[in-house]
Amino acid sequence: MQPYTMPHHYVIIDDNPASAKETLTLAGQFPQLHFAGSANNYDEALDLILERQPALVFLEIDPEDPQSRLSLALVSELYRYLTVMPEIIVTTHGKVLTYDALRVEVLDYILKPLQLRDLRRSIMRFDKKMALLGAASPAVPAAVLETPVIMEPVVAPTQDKVEIAA
Repeated sequence: MQPYTMPHHYVIIDDNPASAKETLTLAGQFPQLHFAGSANNYDEALDLILERQPALVFLEIDPEDPQSRLSLALVSELYRYLTVMPEIIVTTHGKVLTYDALRVEVLDYILKPLQLRDLRRSIMRFDKKMALLGAASPAVPAAVLETPVIMEPVVAPTQDKVEIAA
C-alpha cells in the first residue's frame, strides 16, 4: 500500500532561526508537504495559522526567548477559532512538557536536534491519519497559499538549499 500523498500545507513556529531552518530542510524531504510560512512568536504564529489554515504545524513549545511566548497555549487558543484543527508536531529540546502536549492532543513530540527518521515516522502517522479521515487540507483560496508568509527572522526555501535572510 502506497503512503497517502495528498499535498498538505505546513507552517513552522519556532523562535530559533537555525532550528526553523533545520525543520524546513527536513520537511522538504517529503513531497506531500508544502511550506506555507513561518513565525517566531505567539501573535505572528496565531495570525499565520488562522490565515493559512495549514494541515500541519511544527511548534516549538519551550522557546529560547521567553518574550516569544511560544507554548502549548497557542494550541488552546486555536480551538477558540478553528472548527478544523491542524495537526501539531511539537519540536523541542526537552521531555518536560511531553505530558502537557499529549493532553492537548498533539500528533507527535519530537526532540531536537531533529532526525530524519523521527520526522519520517511523524509524517507517516500524519499521512495515515489524513487517509483514515479522508481529509484534505482545510479549504483556503489558492491565492492565499501562493506565497509563503514569512515572519522575521525570514526562513525561505530555495530550490536545493535553505537560506535565512538577515
